[in-house]
Amino acid sequence: MSAKLTVLIVDGNRTNLALMDMLVRKLPNCTTLLQSDPAALLASIGRTDYDIAVFARHLPQIDGIELARRVKLQPHLRDRPILLAADDGDSALRASAQQAGIAAVLLKPIDPVEFRTRIQALTRGPTGPASPAGEPGWDDAGAAAPEQQAREAEYLATLVRVAGYRDRESPLHSQRMARYCAILAHNLGMSEQFCRDIRQAAPLHDIGKAGLSDALLRKPGLLSPEERRDMEEHTRIGHAMLKGARSPVFRMAADIALTHHERWDGSGYPQRLRGEAIPLVGRIAAVADVFDALTSVKAYKTAWSIANAFSYLHDNAGEQFDPACVAAFESGREEITEVMRTMTDGDDGTADAA
Repeated sequence: MSAKLTVLIVDGNRTNLALMDMLVRKLPNCTTLLQSDPAALLASIGRTDYDIAVFARHLPQIDGIELARRVKLQPHLRDRPILLAADDGDSALRASAQQAGIAAVLLKPIDPVEFRTRIQALTRGPTGPASPAGEPGWDDAGAAAPEQQAREAEYLATLVRVAGYRDRESPLHSQRMARYCAILAHNLGMSEQFCRDIRQAAPLHDIGKAGLSDALLRKPGLLSPEERRDMEEHTRIGHAMLKGARSPVFRMAADIALTHHERWDGSGYPQRLRGEAIPLVGRIAAVADVFDALTSVKAYKTAWSIANAFSYLHDNAGEQFDPACVAAFESGREEITEVMRTMTDGDDGTADAA
């Protein structure tokens, strides 16, 4: 094998091929092997080697699942993980993919964060290839030194405190919301690294409110249309504050800050993204953020019960929220209830368990 990890990408759509090529090449220690013709790949499969493969579901002349079956007949490729990029991910498709030895199904359009996370999980998993000896791992500069990790944790904690000062009604909102995000991500089957990262990144979702006036943030009652537009700018402000960082956690935080108010049906803000065009971290954060807002006391409302808050998420799955994220959140109800019990803002108005 070469010093770099090789990702084989097979897709008949050259735009998709170029996108995944770009995403993989942004990762350290990684190169790509691109193929738009599965027949040509099979003709040379005995001479082809790779660490991870990504096959499109729909390919010229052959299905991506069948291609995986044929590739895994090769002894030297039998244990190499394969991802399937598909337009849908129903249970029948996932079952067929699993039977063919495919490690996971990615939904198109490809979410860059999820794509990177899946690659990371496979390279770090018990059957996946490890980083070449002497080379840094997948995070930008390899495993951070303890001093670097401590500095990053200190920076994050400072920014979280800044964000907390702007939310005096629910001072623990960001921390609860971050724990909900980690529970949801775990129930989606995301890697341990992804779950750790989103728990660190999510508390900064509202950091952009540091750029808004106290008069706007503390105004009682409804906002005017102009004030509402000003309030919505906190998403762009937060993204501008965090983007461009080398740290994967800060980059994830930037995506969350920008997209946690997008809606599954495309009616959210600031970009009116729809469905899977919303980054996965934004879809996760949207569920966690709304749930904690519903179950917390605000100047304009009392706290909802847990039962009513879960009902709201369920009723709005497919409109406001990603249905898969809502289902994953619902499956973590016991853990979520425990977070609420142990992290209350005060005795008055806390949500009642149900």
